[in-house]
Amino acid sequence: MYKNCQASEEPNVTQTDELKQETIILLRRGDLCPQCGQGRMDYDGLLNLSCPQCGYTNTTGGSFT
Repeated sequence: MYKNCQASEEPNVTQTDELKQETIILLRRGDLCPQCGQGRMDYDGLLNLSCPQCGYTNTTGGSFT
């Protein structure tokens, strides 16, 4: 399986990538804006949830027509 390694040896492997955790916020129409906390999320012309107060747009949930 490993080239140039004895049966009892393992290759020198170092982990350089740190584990990353992301928080996913599921927004619905009428929810408070996660950015400004004042506006209510509503659908724009492209079916993206957006905030009329600050302009924040959540494009992760989109919809097909």
